[in-house]
Amino acid sequence: MTQLAAATVEAPVLKAAAGYVRESTEEQGQGFSPEMQRKAIERWAADHGYEIVEWYVDYISGREAEKRGDFKRLIDDARDGRFRAVIAFHTSRFARNAQEAQIYKNLLRKKLGIAVEFATQHFGDPSDPSAWLNERLNEVIDEHRASTSASGSATASRRRRIRATWSERSHTATAGLRPTTPRTPNQIPTKRRPSRRSSSAMPAAPKLTGRSQRRSTFAVCGAVATRPGPKTPCANCSSTPRTPATSHRSARSWRTA
Repeated sequence: MTQLAAATVEAPVLKAAAGYVRESTEEQGQGFSPEMQRKAIERWAADHGYEIVEWYVDYISGREAEKRGDFKRLIDDARDGRFRAVIAFHTSRFARNAQEAQIYKNLLRKKLGIAVEFATQHFGDPSDPSAWLNERLNEVIDEHRASTSASGSATASRRRRIRATWSERSHTATAGLRPTTPRTPNQIPTKRRPSRRSSSAMPAAPKLTGRSQRRSTFAVCGAVATRPGPKTPCANCSSTPRTPATSHRSARSWRTA
């Protein structure tokens, strides 16, 4: 009985602590999974004489504390004295806003007497200027990384929206087009050059038969000259008469057209 009583007295008394876990959507896959954070916090707490009595988990960005529901609940429970320490996986899990990190750390440490510890970082006594500077620098780096990550995510989202818009426009433009079958040479339409003079102003070429086919015609309008010999200009087109052998538009062509 004496030995049992001595063993009971010598058993260490674990101090109550709160475990805080945070992972935002933009940080998924970066080594901050909630399960890994829990295991690291539990291991650190067991090595330093703490017992996790309550877990607080947020799945949101750490740049604004007012939007983190469990973090606000942690601060309220700290004011009620439910634990003596707050343990987080990393300074970036506690806050990613250097100003808010200092505000809540001063509230917990100086006003409420609650320690703030990190499972993967050891800065030493916060009252030591060197430890304070080291922790402060990590807070500034965390905030810088958060702003850089947010800017990169916004740029990537904007690029994805632009690509999706152009892809949709391209699909819409080609959706209404029907596949065309190749045409044979006989089906290909030919373009006709418009004549210089309207068809209404051009006189109809007369039908010529027999010896009259050898009569001269005007090169432009195709009208038959009154006499084959004289170079009298045409009243319609002002061109001189030519013989059928040298004319490119003879009366015979007009007759056979």
